[in-house]
Amino acid sequence: MHKNPFFIVLLAALCAAGLWFFGKAAWALYDYNSYTSSVQAKTIDWNIKIVSEEQFIPYARYTYVVNGTEHTGEGSLKNTVYRNEWAAGKAVEELAKKGWTIWYDPDYPNYSSLQKIFPLKECIYAGTVALLIIYFLGLGFYVAGRQKQGQGHG
Repeated sequence: MHKNPFFIVLLAALCAAGLWFFGKAAWALYDYNSYTSSVQAKTIDWNIKIVSEEQFIPYARYTYVVNGTEHTGEGSLKNTVYRNEWAAGKAVEELAKKGWTIWYDPDYPNYSSLQKIFPLKECIYAGTVALLIIYFLGLGFYVAGRQKQGQGHG
């Protein structure tokens, strides 16, 4: 392996980023795989969550029944952000008209979500960082091998 301190720091930073992205992807995949059952929402109350002056997110509190027991949950829709409150209000009006399916973990029915979306973005990020780590590891071994070859001929 190449022993350049800058290279080692770069590789360590990539590995730290890799751990972060792998962890996020693993958690998102765990969530995705946990939601194996679904049921119609009994009630759903939509509001607007204000994140900043230019970020408004539809937010719901809902109830659902599993095996005769009523459960509650709350959450926002993933990747649904509006730039002004008026647009978010119109979206909430439309969302309130729909019937919603609640996804939940049958082992832990309180663990629920409004959506079951495969975490493609998180998996792509983790895969990209993994490829970068593999590339730089290969580069390190290649450069170290070339340096040994150069020393052997001198």
